Parts: sequence; structure tokens; C-alpha cells
Amino acid sequence: MDDYMFRHYVNECRTVDEVTSYLEIFNYSDPFYNSCEEHALTGDEFDNFLNRR
Repeated sequence: MDDYMFRHYVNECRTVDEVTSYLEIFNYSDPFYNSCEEHALTGDEFDNFLNRR
């Protein structure tokens, strides 16, 4: 019965896709060279982030 209820509730779940991005911020002693950029985070880049590559 527990297995049945577990499968039932898992089947009720749905996947929600979320837009993900990351910020790349560089601060230098000369403010002219400072930059802040936002980039889309693809699946392979997310895996690299998790594995600290």
C-alpha cells in the first residue's frame, strides 16, 4: 500500500522549467574596467558549476 501511495503522489508531480542565469562581475581598482554581465545558464554550464570546473 505504501508503494502504491508513493507512486500515486509521484505521478501527480509535474516539472516546472525555470529560466536560470548567472552574473559575471569584475571589479578593478580603475572603475573604467569594471563590468557586470548577465548570461543564460545552460545545462552543461550548470554541471560545471556543480563540479566547480
